[in-house]
Amino acid sequence: MVVGEHGSSDGLAGAVVVPDRCGHGQQALQDADQDAAWGVSAVLFEIELAFEGVKDRLDALAQWFEEPAACSFGFALAGAAQQPDAGAGDAGLEVAVVVVLVRQQDLPWSGRGQGGVNCAHTGSGIQSCLADGETSDFKTLGEGANQSVTGTATDWAGNTATDTASGINIDKTAPSVSLVGGPSPSYYFGNDPAAPTCDASDALSGLASCVVSGGGTSVGQHAYTATATDNAGNIAAATLSYEVLAWDLKGFYAPVDMGGGVWNTVKGGSTVPLKFEVFAGSTELTSTSAIQSFKTTPVSCSSGTGEDAIDILSTGGTILRYDSTGGQFIQNWKTPTGAGSCYSATMTSLDGSFITALFKIK
Repeated sequence: MVVGEHGSSDGLAGAVVVPDRCGHGQQALQDADQDAAWGVSAVLFEIELAFEGVKDRLDALAQWFEEPAACSFGFALAGAAQQPDAGAGDAGLEVAVVVVLVRQQDLPWSGRGQGGVNCAHTGSGIQSCLADGETSDFKTLGEGANQSVTGTATDWAGNTATDTASGINIDKTAPSVSLVGGPSPSYYFGNDPAAPTCDASDALSGLASCVVSGGGTSVGQHAYTATATDNAGNIAAATLSYEVLAWDLKGFYAPVDMGGGVWNTVKGGSTVPLKFEVFAGSTELTSTSAIQSFKTTPVSCSSGTGEDAIDILSTGGTILRYDSTGGQFIQNWKTPTGAGSCYSATMTSLDGSFITALFKIK
């Protein structure tokens, strides 16, 4: 039923039908739900009667968008027209061209720099759909704020419609970014400086964020990275690389022999003084907190290259200490009993460096 201007049914009666619709069906009102399920947008059109003062509107009738090469189609009214005046003429259909402007990103600022035009028509089809000053439906924009794009659609009947998208902000330039402070190219383990901070700016869309990541305090190569993002999504990064240096270990000193693969022979149950020094660059470390661990491990006696008897043994306690008189750490190790067994003794400092000596029990 076609509803009249004031809610009456005095205009026309009967179903609105599409005679052909390019093979998409005949009954427009019955097809509306199916068309909507296929993703077809509803369009607004008017039915204008020939006699004066009567105009009807159908606001929710879904129809297919027609491409330029597609066939055009007309609308007709089925059933008997209930006209208030016997002199009323035939009903005609007036269909409008629709232009919708779209942007590449739904952001206050965009980094792509293009404005797109979408055109749709429910009648004779679209002949052309152009962005202003262009020969296509896209317009490339330069950087700047508050730009606009106007699109013009022309159908095959010569009707035109325009629409303008304004407030388009384009920023294609990445922000500037640097790291302030942080470690120098290298430093010794344990002397960790404060982490660097991010210094970033953006002249167009403004800075959205700047995040510092990475870093590390273990011995080896590390890097901090500052990543800056502006409000258009452009990204820039700055990197600070540095190295954490290992400590220098000296020892074990006499009576232990550190010759490569040499076995230090010692009587089972005796105590061996393990003497050593630790340096961070030119600075000698004297706190026992610099020592991570001492470990002795049974090993195969066939792996060494020779034997060296230990002549001086200690009878003191086994607690690690720093001897300020001798200027060295001392760890007394009471050897296990059992002649013919072999052990490795390893001291590991807090930075992960280590020294190892080999012992054979006699």
